[in-house]
Amino acid sequence: MKIFHWCFQVFFLLAFVVALAAGATLALPGTGLDAIWAAKPEAHRQLLQAGWAVPLLFGVLSVLLLAAAIGLIRRRRWAPWLAGAIFAVNAVGDLADGFSGQPAAFAGAAVGAALAAVVLGRRFRRHLATRP
Repeated sequence: MKIFHWCFQVFFLLAFVVALAAGATLALPGTGLDAIWAAKPEAHRQLLQAGWAVPLLFGVLSVLLLAAAIGLIRRRRWAPWLAGAIFAVNAVGDLADGFSGQPAAFAGAAVGAALAAVVLGRRFRRHLATRP
């Protein structure tokens, strides 16, 4: 369980950095940070067209990801619930993408559901309750 704990901590810290950078590029387009969208230029264009709410939502997501990372690092009781909710919401989004014509998104939904099950599982929560 210890390796899962460490992996989730690193995952949420990296996800925080990525979400923060993505939000920054959407709030301040035309900077050198726009290069992070090279793999998905169409998504970048669509998100820019969606308006000011998108960078704000990325900011909220960044805060939630950082909170999950810090909570897991400090072994807080609420941390697995936040992490599980983040994974579950992502899985639901992937399901929606799958049903809207992107069948590969079903794999993402399965992975998100599995990760939510791990962090919400009794064994992982018990592991967090023990102090190293």
